[in-house]
Amino acid sequence: MKKIIKLKEQEFKNIIKNVINEYKQNIVYLTDGQINYYNERWKNGTNIKYTNNGFYKNLMNKVNKTKRLTKKQKWFLDFLFSRGESPYDAGILPSNY
Repeated sequence: MKKIIKLKEQEFKNIIKNVINEYKQNIVYLTDGQINYYNERWKNGTNIKYTNNGFYKNLMNKVNKTKRLTKKQKWFLDFLFSRGESPYDAGILPSNY
């Protein structure tokens, strides 16, 4: 019984390590230039509809506080700043929709 518990503990540790590694690979660290670009676009080039949106506000807070985003979060901000609208408003729906 103790061997089974030790094996399960090891399996659990391996699963946790894999999840942490996947998370680390998904993180994008932003440079000061990127942060300045995002802040400039946020203040001057973004529709008020998005500056009042909780999702985008939280992303910008995360940019300024932690200086990192996941790849998907960065994609959402890049899309907003390059096209001036969210992917949903542009008609690009998530795959699980």
